[in-house]
Amino acid sequence: MIPQPRRSLTAVLALACGIVLGPPSLAQSLNQLTAQQNDLWAQQQAADQRAIAQRNELEALDAKLQTETRLRQMQSQGLGLRIPDPVYSPRSTALPMDAATLAADYPSIPDRALAASRARVLSASRNRR
Repeated sequence: MIPQPRRSLTAVLALACGIVLGPPSLAQSLNQLTAQQNDLWAQQQAADQRAIAQRNELEALDAKLQTETRLRQMQSQGLGLRIPDPVYSPRSTALPMDAATLAADYPSIPDRALAASRARVLSASRNRR
């Protein structure tokens, strides 16, 4: 009779040899299972992509429908877009084109004050420290 620890060791070795040296159909069946899992995963990914594309298309169609519905409501209520008429002042209807009339609307600086300001700027720019 073989002692107990040797018996379990022998059983483990026999099982390992049986798996390693076992029929090639076991390895083939594992490869087939892996291939089937990969195929199922690819099919699931493709189905997810189709579902996302369908959802995006449905949302786009829904937004288009809502826009068209609101436009029809606005048209039926008579709230269409309307550009307001420009408002003209009585003075702008007949503009004289002489320089004196046009210059009266703009602020002016006397020539003497403008020359004095220019002289101060030039002197400040020459006086560098």
